[in-house]
Amino acid sequence: MNDNSSQEVKNGLREALDQIGASSRRLVGEALKGAGQYGRDSLDYCTGGHGVNLMDVVRRDPIIAIAGAFAVGFVAAKLLRRMSS
Repeated sequence: MNDNSSQEVKNGLREALDQIGASSRRLVGEALKGAGQYGRDSLDYCTGGHGVNLMDVVRRDPIIAIAGAFAVGFVAAKLLRRMSS
């Protein structure tokens, strides 16, 4: 291999790596944007953006909220235990 061809290979590899880097940055940016939207939608739901204001339910009836959290945890534990068996 002469110097010109090795330089061409290096330049080709550099261009390929630059393209991969640009694509990776774009994909990560899109993923972060999607995750941010998911977080905003979740917060919207919890603060009443969809008709039920979860924060108000917890303030109004904390015992019911604690019982609901316990029930969800109990069911999740049962499901996880059954799946691991």
